[in-house]
Amino acid sequence: MAKKKVDGRFLKISREHEIINKYLQSFQEIIDQGMLADTFSVVTDQMKTFRQDIENHFEVEELFLFPTALLCIPSVPMIDLILRLQKEHGMFLKDVERIEELVRSQPEGDKQIHELLFTMIENFTGLMEQHARDEMNDLFPQLDDNKRAQEIIKDYTESP
Repeated sequence: MAKKKVDGRFLKISREHEIINKYLQSFQEIIDQGMLADTFSVVTDQMKTFRQDIENHFEVEELFLFPTALLCIPSVPMIDLILRLQKEHGMFLKDVERIEELVRSQPEGDKQIHELLFTMIENFTGLMEQHARDEMNDLFPQLDDNKRAQEIIKDYTESP
């Protein structure tokens, strides 16, 4: 079965993906450029705002989108999807903590830690990109197709 093109209200409210994607693109540039001498400073600068933005993004999904999905599409596959996505959120936040800790504790010129950071960012970026694809392909189309979910999202987006 072909996937529906996502262009409805749930995609519009999930514009935080654009913010997260900008960070992932920045991290991907770090990976593509290799282990440059200033990798730690670039990551440090990114991490200052990334943590707050990703926490805000997850909060919107977990406090609004996920409950709407469970309320409007109460099925075992939806429950499984939401539980997996929530679990991944927790794992991503732990990954961010590990990356931040590694950056904070990095001794000057330690190449081994530099390589570890590079690998952590590469793994993190790949997993986040897959997570976003799963939401775009599996969650949002179902919400966009559900009349009750559409009403809830309309109320949410139009409230002050």
